[in-house]
Amino acid sequence: MKGQEFAVTVHQKAFIFLGAMLIAITALAIIYLYVNPTLANTPKARASLTAHTLTFYLSSLSSVDAGVMEKNLNETYTIQIGKYSGFKRFWKTDPVNNYYLRVFLYDKKGELLAESEDVSFIGNLDIECDKSGPCLETEKITFVMFTKRPGEAVKLEGFKTVEESGFTFCEEPKRDEVERYVREYSTKYRVEKPLVLAVMASESYMEHCDRYGYVKHSLDRYGNPIAFGLMQVTPSTARTLEGKHNVEINVENPEQNVMGGVLLLSDLLEDYEGYDDQKELAVANYNCGGIAEAVGKYCTDKENCWEKVKPHLGRGKEFCTASDETIPYVEKVMRLYECFGECLKTQADCYSIDYCRSAWSG
Repeated sequence: MKGQEFAVTVHQKAFIFLGAMLIAITALAIIYLYVNPTLANTPKARASLTAHTLTFYLSSLSSVDAGVMEKNLNETYTIQIGKYSGFKRFWKTDPVNNYYLRVFLYDKKGELLAESEDVSFIGNLDIECDKSGPCLETEKITFVMFTKRPGEAVKLEGFKTVEESGFTFCEEPKRDEVERYVREYSTKYRVEKPLVLAVMASESYMEHCDRYGYVKHSLDRYGNPIAFGLMQVTPSTARTLEGKHNVEINVENPEQNVMGGVLLLSDLLEDYEGYDDQKELAVANYNCGGIAEAVGKYCTDKENCWEKVKPHLGRGKEFCTASDETIPYVEKVMRLYECFGECLKTQADCYSIDYCRSAWSG
């Protein structure tokens, strides 16, 4: 009898436990579905989240050589940055560069809705902050940009609108648009379509925009953008082509970018007309301007010129000393040239890297 009573008691406890767990899970679900969104949408919570996000941006940029970050705040904020003082500052690991950030959230009428707490962060900022307390304040903005150049501190700029900042997101051209650009300008400037596609694939992976929404660009050794878009045309090259051919080339415009790249290839092919390795020399020159000087020095005739200049290219050599990429670049472009030539004979999509991916990787 005692054993039976004990068994009943255990079963009762198990049911009570399971019931309590069910009630707890139900309560958590209710909190998650109804209470949590309410908390997250309060002005105070939004201000706090924004403050933490901005400090993350500032700390992240401070730790790299160069970069750009932008944030559309979607609401109106005043951002205040200051330094800690006294006892608080004494305990910070880096008192010189330790800041706090506070934001003030406003409604559409300009009335203050909420103020965040001070959020601490360590950074190297381009602001004068010799004394403790607030030392930078952006007045009622909706868009903020952070920029950092090599050897410089992070610069913060606030704008009332995205348009005021001059910032625009890059829009990737459709494949049929790229096909039209290539067809039109390769015909106009008498450059083989497979060669245009090969250079485009090597330069930008046939993409005009990067994953962050900016025009795809390459950087110089100081972290400054120097070449842009599908054909990675530099602004200085664009200016030269404009003056020579009486055209307009905005390197951030995909059609004009393709036009500029094809026009440059056309000029380079003309420069090496009659050489038995004309394409290799033109492609090498597209990658590195020093090729022309190397050709002038080492090619006394027009036979086998590319093989003659190759030993003099790269780091520690005489020409194209910034990197060792020119020779592999030419080899890649020529593989892609053959591949796109085959592709264009088929019904395949030749305006993405997919068909020639193996040729691209080597």
